[in-house]
Amino acid sequence: MLGPYADVVVINVSSPNTPGLRALQGKEILEKLLKDVVEERNRIAVDGLPKIAVKVACDLNEEELGDVAGAVRSSGVEGVIVSNTTIRRQGLGLKSCKLLPPFLDHELISANQSQVGGLSGRPLFPLSLIALKTLRPLLPPSIPIIGCGGISTGQDALEMAKAGASMIQLYTSFGYRGVGTPRLIKDEITAQLSTAKSSWKKSIGTDYKDGKMGWTDEDRFKKTNEALRKEAEGLGELLKNLSDKEDTASLVRKAEEALRQFKPPQPRDNLLGSTTEGAPAPASETSESSGPTQTITSGNVGGVPALLESVLPAPAAGFAPIVVEENVQPQPQEEVDEWKQTVQKGQRRLV
Repeated sequence: MLGPYADVVVINVSSPNTPGLRALQGKEILEKLLKDVVEERNRIAVDGLPKIAVKVACDLNEEELGDVAGAVRSSGVEGVIVSNTTIRRQGLGLKSCKLLPPFLDHELISANQSQVGGLSGRPLFPLSLIALKTLRPLLPPSIPIIGCGGISTGQDALEMAKAGASMIQLYTSFGYRGVGTPRLIKDEITAQLSTAKSSWKKSIGTDYKDGKMGWTDEDRFKKTNEALRKEAEGLGELLKNLSDKEDTASLVRKAEEALRQFKPPQPRDNLLGSTTEGAPAPASETSESSGPTQTITSGNVGGVPALLESVLPAPAAGFAPIVVEENVQPQPQEEVDEWKQTVQKGQRRLV
């Protein structure tokens, strides 16, 4: 609807006053959203399509700002605004409007600092500047950044420019100082640039080496390459572990298959190798074998031959098998008691 009449369309995904809105700054969600907006913009049947800028928060960490940069580069968005209001309160030096004696100045803590919602104005400026310096090296110079957040003087505007901002945006100071605020800030900028014999365009990105805003900074590339190398090593180690687990699982499957195909041997009645299906070889025949005969004599070891057969290897060629002879000790007989026998054989009678 507004596309044919607008020069710039801002996609605001960073207002903390709308529940759930900041979740749109996630990499995948933001990338899809921006691509859809660009595709819809391109369908407008007018000459001079409006530019698209996305406005992000200064509360994002370095990794999250990197995700924003990736979404901007891949979607075709023309610009970024840094930043929206902040939800932080601690460490901003928020003071009360009440006038207290100088010795109580350290107690000028605002009673409203615990309120929820976005905070704008002067305390926002250092946070916005840090976010801008973090994001600028992650975008090519062809994608401009608009500095926003707590700008109230010409010096603030120049610091944004040196950090890489191509333009600035005013909100809170405009509301407090009135419609003449842009003119006042512009005059302050002009005065400082005249003294330095410079210009706004020459000031953009001067905080970076050779004025390249870090996009071709070798240190950044080295850091990025090192991170990619470590990530690749981690993936390689993960693949190796997965391969080892796969090999182990394969060995287990093969062992289980072998166990399923294994057939237990037929029960044998001696150690000569004969089974119950054939006639057992007598022990006396072992003396006629070609090799020497070894004899193991044991006590009452019932069940030992079957156990030994499952453990001992088969007889080697040229040797007679080992014969186990069981020596069963006779049980001692109880002595005969003649009187007891007489009583047991005698006539029974009731007592």
